[in-house]
Amino acid sequence: MREFKKDTFYDLKHEEKAMVEIKILSGSSSIGGNFIRIEDRDETIIFDQGIRFDLMSKFYSGFITPRGVAELRNIGVLPKPEWYDGADGIYISHMHLDHLGALSNIPQETRVSLPSMAVYEDMEEKWGASPTWLSLIPRKYYVELEELQPLQTDENNIMTLPVSHSAYPAYAFIYFGKMKLCFTPETLELKVS
Repeated sequence: MREFKKDTFYDLKHEEKAMVEIKILSGSSSIGGNFIRIEDRDETIIFDQGIRFDLMSKFYSGFITPRGVAELRNIGVLPKPEWYDGADGIYISHMHLDHLGALSNIPQETRVSLPSMAVYEDMEEKWGASPTWLSLIPRKYYVELEELQPLQTDENNIMTLPVSHSAYPAYAFIYFGKMKLCFTPETLELKVS
């Protein structure tokens, strides 16, 4: 089992076992903003796509709020649009905003797998009615949402494992591609075998 360190880009193309790229694009050295991109030949999977609260607190407080998604992208609070290119699926480990992020930031038609549709729908109503930046969180019409199914492997070869966390439900993910990868939220751990 190989462990991956924070703030490091891993290109496993040259290893005999696989042609896999693991990109920790955000969240390894910040509060929030987790964004892990796995590229395995012709398949691309994203784990989490959160808000960077360390940057958010530098620019906004009280009555000073962002004008929109583009402003938040420009200062690095939200992921860059190109990080989503070719994504076959986005998997959200739990519903804290440093992992869920702003679903309205997703620039293309894609499927997002959430821990709980009931929790999302309840919060979507509250976020949408908010006079603050929280109104930017709900999805756009072209983002398809589905609920994660624990202990099942989906069409992208992702198995969802329940984990203990203050946000319920919360999940770790195992990717069964050319390499086996395990992603656990909060610790930002990736293990490969």
